[in-house]
Amino acid sequence: MTALAKIVQADEAWLALGKTPDTSGIEPEERVRNLDGAVYYVAGLMGLYGASVAFANPSDKKMSHHDFFIALAKDSNGARFVILTGFESVTVIGVLQRSDLQFDLFRLTTAAIGKYGSRKGGFVELTSIDHGSILKAKTEDCPKLETFRDFLI
Repeated sequence: MTALAKIVQADEAWLALGKTPDTSGIEPEERVRNLDGAVYYVAGLMGLYGASVAFANPSDKKMSHHDFFIALAKDSNGARFVILTGFESVTVIGVLQRSDLQFDLFRLTTAAIGKYGSRKGGFVELTSIDHGSILKAKTEDCPKLETFRDFLI
């Protein structure tokens, strides 16, 4: 089973049991609440920047100029982000909490996620090291976002 999991790049527990393992240590309801907060935080910042933000239904056809996926770091000891598969076609923004009211946003690159993300069922977990202005996933840099200018044309 271990060899098959490596070949198909899947989590062994998911492959054997058909269940996505929960390694976060956070209750599912709290995790959803926290992620919702991160999504609304980023949407609010984009709104302050002048963007019109809408939340599409997954079955809707793409109507916006740019699609985003927001990932919230699980802990600060090596920022760990959980990203849904399909990340290749969207911009992934990682939200890292610095203090009660301070958050930094990072662009989690497709290269970093693809090379160093650990596939676990329907998601990929990316662990990176916080260097302040960048997150480093082994050899790949994930830069801190300073503006939405490049996305919101």
